[in-house]
Amino acid sequence: MLPTPLFVVGLVTSLAISAFALPSPPPIKILQGNDDGWAEANVRQLYFDLKSNGYNTLLSAPAYDQSGRGSLDLPLHSVIPLLVIPAEYNSVPAFRPSIGHNTSDDRLNYVASFPVTAMKYGLQKLAQSVLGGSPDIVLSGPNVGGNIGPQDQFSGTIGVAAAAAVSYGIPAIAFSGADRTKRPYTDLRPGDISHLYSALSMTILSQVLASGKPYLPTNTFLNINFPKPSDACLAASAFKFILTTSEPVPSGQAVQCGGAIIPDEATVIASECRVSITAMTSESALMIKKDVSLDVQRQVQAKLAPILSCYNA
Repeated sequence: MLPTPLFVVGLVTSLAISAFALPSPPPIKILQGNDDGWAEANVRQLYFDLKSNGYNTLLSAPAYDQSGRGSLDLPLHSVIPLLVIPAEYNSVPAFRPSIGHNTSDDRLNYVASFPVTAMKYGLQKLAQSVLGGSPDIVLSGPNVGGNIGPQDQFSGTIGVAAAAAVSYGIPAIAFSGADRTKRPYTDLRPGDISHLYSALSMTILSQVLASGKPYLPTNTFLNINFPKPSDACLAASAFKFILTTSEPVPSGQAVQCGGAIIPDEATVIASECRVSITAMTSESALMIKKDVSLDVQRQVQAKLAPILSCYNA
């Protein structure tokens, strides 16, 4: 009897393995929010990029610009039934329901209330039916304008991320861009600032997810700030990502990089082509935002290590 050729054995083995191959994991579930409003260009571009990259994403954001509302929140039953005036950029006519969605995409949702309330609506009323369960991560922004230092306490974009991480135990990232140009999503153009900020956001998100669960330490969210682009950095690949603190801190109260204590957000954003990444938490009923402990900083630094650079490098 002739022996079975090795290539036949290999083929049979390969077919047997493929027959019992594990199914692909389900797409990452993402809940998006912001404080600039559901029709703002920045948040819509990130939504489009997330969808095109296979993420299972849902937007639940204010019907109007709610910048500076911090962690303000209201019960969902207190939301007025109808829009008194058109939603931002006339995206929804007056006297339509104050909670609703885009007529051609029910994953794009608005709520006539605070940023945190809008996020809460998406989490409590939509996530199960639209995402198939609680989100794996919450993304807020990119905000129109930076959020650094004292601004962190009043930012609705940061308020959304803080509420998700601390009140609901969901990893969260707040993105903000120094460019303060407000415009509707209908003005999006290839290669514009919203595309750049979205690409930078996707880079950070990809690394957070690649680091494995838990994506971030308990009660921790990331506050990300993008600078204005310059001739030296017009593409996302030209930027460096720097771990920072929200305010300058004494030596020994923050991790080091390259033999020096990590800088604060303002220092990094004042320089060209650098993105600041601050690990934050919040405490008390007032949701006071602050830097995480030194131990948690170390955990975040390890998770983001593949994309991080030292400020003095």
